[in-house]
Order: sequence, then C-alpha cells, then structure tokens
Amino acid sequence: MLMHEALEKCGLRWPKMGKLTCPKHPDKTPSLQLYKDSFYCFSCQITGDAYGFIALWKNQDIADVLRQWAPKDGQDAIMRVHRQTVLAVGPEALDKRQRRLWQDMNAYLFSRLHIVFHDLSTQILVDEIERMADQFGDLAERVEGMTGFQYDTALREFKQEQGAYLDRADARLNGWQLGALRDKYAPDGTLSRPDGRDTNGGPG
Repeated sequence: MLMHEALEKCGLRWPKMGKLTCPKHPDKTPSLQLYKDSFYCFSCQITGDAYGFIALWKNQDIADVLRQWAPKDGQDAIMRVHRQTVLAVGPEALDKRQRRLWQDMNAYLFSRLHIVFHDLSTQILVDEIERMADQFGDLAERVEGMTGFQYDTALREFKQEQGAYLDRADARLNGWQLGALRDKYAPDGTLSRPDGRDTNGGPG
C-alpha cells in the first residue's frame, strides 16, 4: 500500500508540503513527513509504512489494520508486524540522528531478509524474522548510553555481521529446490539439505 492510499482510508488528502501534525503529541508546526510508502515524525521520531500510518492516525492496533487491509498471503503482513515491533525496540535515549540511523539499518536488513527467504515456507520466514528481531534486541542493550563514533561503529559492525549472514544464506539457497527445504537454519548460517547432504554437497 502506498501512502496516498492510506490517507484515503483515513479520510485525508495529501497535505501541502507533504506534512501533517503528528497525533502522538502537541504539534503546532506539522512535523510528520509523508513519503511515497512511509512516514517519519521529525519531532518524536515515530516512523512506519502506510499500514502503520493508518494504525497511528486511527489509534488502532497494527495487527487489526493488517488483517483488514494487508494482502491475504500472510508473508507481507507478518513482515510488517515484526518491523513495527523491532522499530520500537531501539534505545529510548537516542537523538534524532542516531534514531534515523537505527531505523534505516532496520529497514535495510529486514528488506534483504524478506528477499532472501520469501520463496521458502511461511514458518521459515517467521523463524528468520524472529531471529533478526532477537539480534536487534541484543543490539539495543549493547548500545544503550553510547554516543557519537562508538554508537556509529556498533551499528556499522552489526549491519556488516547480519549482512554477511544473509549473504551466506542467499548463496546456499541459490540453485536449490527451495520448496523442498524442511530444516531450520543454524544460528551460524549453515544449512541442512533435505537430501542429507551438507552445504558443500558431501554426505550429511
């Protein structure tokens, strides 16, 4: 769903300069910026996609919004629910620049995860989303109180580490019969093939 569709479902029109007053706090000057398929408040740093905007504007639970408006295949809805959850996991005491870095990294990694695993079963996709969400939770604890270069370095290393995990998974999945995969992925990124062979083609 695009943001202009979300506005229509909320009885709104696209505002001048693409900005609205944020419903989460007193907002004399509009600070909630609308983009093609997302939004971001420059005052309270809340962000989300078009479904998240409907939930925010109508004060509804995101799960209820997804059940009503999201595609029925389930995978996109599951992804959005977890992204909304993980975005809220970030440490509270972040300045605007730090929170934007956190949100950008979140969007990048979860988008890549969806691309790598979307052809597998819904359960495998959910398992991978939950693994990534747990990793973000651990990171939130580690960076609490960090500022400047230290914070930036921690996020950069995390992005590289998780990106490498997704690269390994993507490489191992390439050329396999994806629908036949049954086994979960180990935390270190190794995979077990349903024919009993390891990822190098040798016996399991």
